[in-house]
Amino acid sequence: MGLFGYDSPVTKALTTLANYIALNICFLVCCIPVFTIGASISALCAVFQKSQDSHSVISRFFKAFKANFNQATKAWIVFLVVGILLGLEVYIFFFSSLVIPASGVIRILICFLVFLYFGAIGYTFPLIARYDNSVPNTLVNACVFTVVLAPVTLFMILFSILPAVCLLLSPSLFVVVFISWIFIGFPLSWRINCFLIDKLLSKRLSTKSKPTVLN
Repeated sequence: MGLFGYDSPVTKALTTLANYIALNICFLVCCIPVFTIGASISALCAVFQKSQDSHSVISRFFKAFKANFNQATKAWIVFLVVGILLGLEVYIFFFSSLVIPASGVIRILICFLVFLYFGAIGYTFPLIARYDNSVPNTLVNACVFTVVLAPVTLFMILFSILPAVCLLLSPSLFVVVFISWIFIGFPLSWRINCFLIDKLLSKRLSTKSKPTVLN
């Protein structure tokens, strides 16, 4: 087997890199309308959760995008509305000049809600990609996982904003990470999310395709 043989490590690595770049492009293009971001995330997760599928990653992405569109879009609209309201709260209590009684306690609560919000996003769309369930039940499951699996959730959130973390640590490191993120960042981030979630859920749930988590 040569260096660039079909089963060589180099060929597999280059193929994986090409797939991630293709998925990143598909993801970014499908996110342009904004309201389709949820369906795009679910499509990425479906590709990684069904990695043994013989079809190309692009065809699998768009197949999953279509299949999960309704559920994922409904969930994403909920996150958009909640995100706007939460953003207003963050502005009022952290950046405005208003004097508000008990603002310290409220700020702690808001920090928890921000953690719950981003954690729920991290769990919701992989769950939609994998399980048949209603949007309310999926959102409840995502919130429960966010709190119960707090350390894992925190890691997922930090990795998803890795460029921003690197900017705080080292500007030179930020440049390298940011350039890499442009090409493969979003698929890589959700690949790690799906890997962690699959490992955690495999201990608790049947491995059958798309079972129901909660009724």
